[in-house]
Amino acid sequence: MTPRGKSPGEVYPQKENVHQRGTPLRKKGSKLSPPKERKLKIMKEKETL
Repeated sequence: MTPRGKSPGEVYPQKENVHQRGTPLRKKGSKLSPPKERKLKIMKEKETL
């Protein structure tokens, strides 16, 4: 995926990474996160049992 001779940090600077991932995922996450959080809580509860 990454060009030869370049580290992932050079190809995708941190500032751009945070901006590109953060803003779109927040919009999607507002709808998708509650069910996922519930599932994660259930999984954790099952693991503790």
